[in-house]
Amino acid sequence: MIFRFDPKRRLVPVTARIEGPLGVAEVWLAVDTGASRTVLSPTHLAAVGCDVPTDAESIVVTTGSRREIMPLRKLPKLTALGHSLADFTVLAHQLPGGAGVSGLLGLDFFAGCRLEIDFRAGTIRLEPPDA
Repeated sequence: MIFRFDPKRRLVPVTARIEGPLGVAEVWLAVDTGASRTVLSPTHLAAVGCDVPTDAESIVVTTGSRREIMPLRKLPKLTALGHSLADFTVLAHQLPGGAGVSGLLGLDFFAGCRLEIDFRAGTIRLEPPDA
């Protein structure tokens, strides 16, 4: 399946669907091939019933500017670019204001897939592992 994006923008934003015990939400995530893990805002996680408890397991993450401790949260289902993953663990982290997206779609989401991003054509294609 082929999806379009504006190659003049500094981000490759895609619509994602997150599902939790309280429902479903659509969010904008930036495709980030420099991020090893997928990141979602705690606000959006809470909206679908995946609140981040204060004692949640956390890991140290190195960002572009510093090291931060970020909690892990299992999401019942994440769908983007025609690909779905169940029981998918994400990092719960609020991106800075003005980011324009609710999180990042990291390399862990693309594991085993074929990902093609064509900046000349402004297209992105994801071929899931089972395709």
